[in-house]
Amino acid sequence: MVLERSKRFLTMIFLSWFFFIFVILLNLLPSYESFYFPGFDWSRSIEVDSTIVFKQQWALDYEYDLTKLGNDTYLLSLTNNQISCTSWGETCQLSTYRAGSIQLLDSDFQTIWQTGDANSAHPGIEIDNIEFTPFGADQLTDGSIVSIGESIDTITANFNVTLFFFDESGNPTSYQHINLKGKGIINKGHAQLEVLHTENGGFTVQISGTRSGSVIIHYNANGVEEWQTIVGESNFVNTNDPLVNIYYVDFTYYSLYGNSITAIHSDGSFKWSKNYEFDITGFDLTDDGEIVLSGSSKESFLIMVYYLGTNYHELNALIYHVGILNKEDGTFNWKNEFQTIYYTSENAYARHTVTDIEGNYYMLVQSIRDIEIHYAILKYNSIGEYIGQTTFVAYFPYNMTSDWFQSYNNKIDVVFNQDTLNILMPDRKMMTSLDLAEVEWNPTLPISLDLNLINQITYVRVWTNRVLLIILISGISYFFIHALVKKEKPVDYCEHPVNEHE
Repeated sequence: MVLERSKRFLTMIFLSWFFFIFVILLNLLPSYESFYFPGFDWSRSIEVDSTIVFKQQWALDYEYDLTKLGNDTYLLSLTNNQISCTSWGETCQLSTYRAGSIQLLDSDFQTIWQTGDANSAHPGIEIDNIEFTPFGADQLTDGSIVSIGESIDTITANFNVTLFFFDESGNPTSYQHINLKGKGIINKGHAQLEVLHTENGGFTVQISGTRSGSVIIHYNANGVEEWQTIVGESNFVNTNDPLVNIYYVDFTYYSLYGNSITAIHSDGSFKWSKNYEFDITGFDLTDDGEIVLSGSSKESFLIMVYYLGTNYHELNALIYHVGILNKEDGTFNWKNEFQTIYYTSENAYARHTVTDIEGNYYMLVQSIRDIEIHYAILKYNSIGEYIGQTTFVAYFPYNMTSDWFQSYNNKIDVVFNQDTLNILMPDRKMMTSLDLAEVEWNPTLPISLDLNLINQITYVRVWTNRVLLIILISGISYFFIHALVKKEKPVDYCEHPVNEHE
């Protein structure tokens, strides 16, 4: 009997120690998010060169559109203080002056010619009392320039979305208004109005800022409308203001509207449309005609509050996505994703992806924090295998905060030139250059983890710690109560008779 009780006691001690050791080992696993998500290694940020290459512009209240032409030149469209109106083709209440310019830049981003300006002394571009504010421009096959933007009739104060035409030297030659009555307007930034040339000498415009959806209109070489279609349904969709929203590849248009892409044949008929389950923050066309999608989504996960903790709290992991679009059906030829919780504010974006001559992909992630911009570049090979990352920091040329630098005016462009990656920010006058030939790629980060597994591990840890805490409290309480109620054992006089003679 005594031996059996001893065995049970030893078994309980063994199980208790086993459970205690299990809890300790389980809690030796990382408890904090930095272990789960190494993210970007900012401690190894490399040095970069930031130079002022664009001419001085007007304060902070303008936006730009940069179009790369085939001969290594660029068209830069600048807008200062866009017109505030609510109806096309009707009288508009003016809001201070209107200003804007179109510049042709060489490969070093120096101005070859400029028409209009972006200050109050030179209020933009004008023909026949029509003041024009350019939002985007492209070069047609005959060498002339077409631009789309907003205009005001200085006599009637009528507001329109207008096409302006220029000769090869930038002199305005003619204009024509676009009839958009009945479609409504949302007055936002440059990416709302876009124009791109086609091989037949014509051009196509996309007007995203309407209550009907995104209006796409194709014109022939004589400026005559040939067809019109609408993508999307309403203005309650984010139209990705910092991004180019339409490309023309192999006689097919690819239009971005919110988180959806629609493929349209060259005659205006629909090919396919697909919605993606992440926020698209990068929409790029590579030099070899590939379309790259990048973006982010949020997924919650559980972490321990502290080691040996009995509680957890919920955080959001920012999951970055990058992939090559299959232009036939909208699926991905390849797609990668990874998680990080660093800088998960609304000012963190996967912005642009470019390729080098060997077919490698470089994905730029931009995170805006106070007076500096943190950049991470992720390198993938031609089939989407992760190679490594590098990080660097660029500072604004003047004091400003991230609250001022929101998504609608933090547009950047990326140009790859041999082994140099140029990050262009004309509205900050600067260009940041990175020599990729000198980069030592960190192959270890970022990593892709199973958030469901992390949640399960955290859940088991928390409840194991809770059980341990209950056992400890119960044990301490038992011994404490036992000590309080313990009494002196009574003497059995039958076993110890008293001597009568004593």
